[in-house]
Amino acid sequence: MIDYEEIDNILNKVEEVLLSLTSEYKLKQASIERWRWDEPVITLTWTDSDHISRNINALIIPEGPLSYRLLVEGNAWQDTDAAEGKIRVRHWQHTEIDTAWLPQPLDAIDEAYSKVSKWNIDDLKRKEHLTPQSAEL
Repeated sequence: MIDYEEIDNILNKVEEVLLSLTSEYKLKQASIERWRWDEPVITLTWTDSDHISRNINALIIPEGPLSYRLLVEGNAWQDTDAAEGKIRVRHWQHTEIDTAWLPQPLDAIDEAYSKVSKWNIDDLKRKEHLTPQSAEL
């Protein structure tokens, strides 16, 4: 049985860590989004002066009665124009930080920030073409 109150308490602790990151590193355009109760995820998103958007996702995974795992992911992306502005290309990168058994220190969040915040455009090795831009839009 999943204890939603306990999951909410864990999300509160994760949110405190994310808020401390926004304050400590003075993250610009930072926002924290917390999903519905049935989807125990919290995400910190921000964009730095290099115009790269970044986020850290923390997902709580129930492993059994009162046993949870924290999966932390980091992402960075930047959209650029190609084909004379007719196509948008998303350059992106993803990392998954070691999952931590709870209750344990939330070091995985700090580790995700350390990795993601250092990425520059050359580190965004993955690339996808987004839907071509319509002249009507």
